[in-house]
Amino acid sequence: MEAASRWLCSFYADKVKIQHCRSVITCGETALICRIELTNPNSKFKDYHENKITIFNRDKNAVAVEDCEFYINEVNPRQLNVRCYARCAGRATVRLDLGKWYQFEDQDINVDIVPSTPKYLRNVDVCCYQRSHEEEHRAANMGTLYYGTESLLKFEVLDKYGNLIDEVREEGDYDVMISFGDNNVLHSLKWKMRNGTIFAFFLPKLIGVRKMVVHFVDKRSNSMQESIFPYRMSINILYPPCSPFLTLKFLDDNLEQNCTAGKSLNFEVQIYDIFGNPVLKDSTEICEINVQSSTLKTGVKQHGKEQVNIRKIISEKKLSFVVTVCFKIAGFRKVRLIVKSGSKSSSKYIYVKVLPSAPDHLNTVGFETIGAIDESFRVDPTVMYSDKWSTLEARLVDCYDNGVQTLSNDDYTISLNLFNDKEEEIQTEYKGAQIRNERLRMQIKINQAGENNLLIALTQNNFPYHEFLLNAIQIQVDDAPFYLAGSKFRYPETGVAGEEIQLKILPFDVFGCRLPASTSSDYNLTGTISNSPSDANENKETMDFKTIKNESNVVICISIVLKRAGRRKVMIFDKDNKGEKTISHLHCKKN
Repeated sequence: MEAASRWLCSFYADKVKIQHCRSVITCGETALICRIELTNPNSKFKDYHENKITIFNRDKNAVAVEDCEFYINEVNPRQLNVRCYARCAGRATVRLDLGKWYQFEDQDINVDIVPSTPKYLRNVDVCCYQRSHEEEHRAANMGTLYYGTESLLKFEVLDKYGNLIDEVREEGDYDVMISFGDNNVLHSLKWKMRNGTIFAFFLPKLIGVRKMVVHFVDKRSNSMQESIFPYRMSINILYPPCSPFLTLKFLDDNLEQNCTAGKSLNFEVQIYDIFGNPVLKDSTEICEINVQSSTLKTGVKQHGKEQVNIRKIISEKKLSFVVTVCFKIAGFRKVRLIVKSGSKSSSKYIYVKVLPSAPDHLNTVGFETIGAIDESFRVDPTVMYSDKWSTLEARLVDCYDNGVQTLSNDDYTISLNLFNDKEEEIQTEYKGAQIRNERLRMQIKINQAGENNLLIALTQNNFPYHEFLLNAIQIQVDDAPFYLAGSKFRYPETGVAGEEIQLKILPFDVFGCRLPASTSSDYNLTGTISNSPSDANENKETMDFKTIKNESNVVICISIVLKRAGRRKVMIFDKDNKGEKTISHLHCKKN
């Protein structure tokens, strides 16, 4: 019946037109949304039904009356104003219906109802924003934060009617601020809004359980009292745990250290937390470091006095350890760093090249003297022979017996001085001094036998005042042994029985040189005469030895008295060296 009635009335109903005024209204304000005017200038509004105006939400369901109210006031007999007061935000469709005597060209009006200004905060949460490198150390709950680590504060903003504010208009007019405990100091945060949630970032600078107050401040207000109601919450701020893995990871993977034997090598190990940040000096986290050293080659013994020390360093802002190693033996070493924090540990190797220190002395000293004419003579490599050129060869080492390989005679001048046991300098000759492959080699001649001390100095060519004075070498200088077979004999071919026959020996040593008058070599001789009578009467033949020393050499004189005529054989023996010399051409005549 209602539909039929309307159909009949439509032939007599007045037509009205709608003039839209506001398509967007704010919760809490009364807004004019449209004007309704009669199209017939001779008609007037009468008998219209105000209660026929309704509003529908997006789901086409009628909205509760208390969330949205409409008012119609009559401006004049031909015009009505429609006003709306809303408390629930959303998109609405307003359907106008004044009764059956009024016909609308467009009955529905779409209106966006937006929230009013911010008033309350909701769903306030904090979390550690910086991602930990270790899964097990990530925050156990949303309220756990770490000192000095970027943290996230997020919340939603409501108006005073409880509507969620999806987007804050005029973002420059608002600040996100926080304060802690009873401290009224406000810290302004950078923030952004996305999908109805505000995200703000801050760095906690306190430790322990704290009360944090969150403010969303309208900068246009004259005081905080007129701003949004603050939100209070408890947070727990901890020091970030140490990370043994990251501490060693951030060390240079190609780190190779060089050090000198006997000198300390220091390198710093910065301790990092699970976020890859340096651990702060006030951190209560326990992180320890241990060091083990070993050689790269098996079978190489370490020096008993080698040291590894660890020293904890707390600077103004960070915590670190200084590792000090001191090696005595040259070569390559592995230093194993072990970092522990709680039950976690990590290790890493650092390779250290230990270089020899300054030259200190010579070891494995040996002498080689060539030119011996006695094939049976074996040269003693531990001694030199007076007035003979010998080759001195030794290993140049530092005070820890490391071979010094970095020196060469191209860079250094080699000089030496010789002193006897009375500390008197002895003249010596040397030539061909050179250093190659940690070996010192030179030709040297000492004219005086005895125990001597040889001092060798290495002077750098480019820096004459840079000199290495090696420890003294004790050198035993011996006189070359007497060599009977190599000596010269002078004697007459004939003699007279009963008269002395003089035989001279010019003694030579094993190197074919005349024995000097100063020689300490033994030349203890004896002899035999062939076919000599064995009786002890006056016919006994004799052989007497006498040594004569002139200014430079030694001469051995032998007086022989033969009693019987005939061709005789005389044999001379060196009793100490087991040498012998046969004289077979001595002829004795009758008197």
